[in-house]
Amino acid sequence: MISEKRRGYLTTDFKTRAEGDKKIIEGYFIRYNESTEIWEDFFEMVAPEAVVKSLEKNDIRALFNHDTGMVLGRGGAGTAVFENREDG
Repeated sequence: MISEKRRGYLTTDFKTRAEGDKKIIEGYFIRYNESTEIWEDFFEMVAPEAVVKSLEKNDIRALFNHDTGMVLGRGGAGTAVFENREDG
């Protein structure tokens, strides 16, 4: 089996700003109940219940391009804040 590297691009509406020496990225990382094509002809939909326990119990990291070596912020370190809202 030959594995091909995934090349996908998603459009987002993240907002960025600086507050003093901090750089802030704000927006939705997950939208609930919306179909997203993550590979050609492969779609994913996230239910609101899917993240509840993770938000409560895990040290969630915001990564650049899913690269664990490129951490933008961590919930446990207080450098990232994650909220569970009605739509995402």
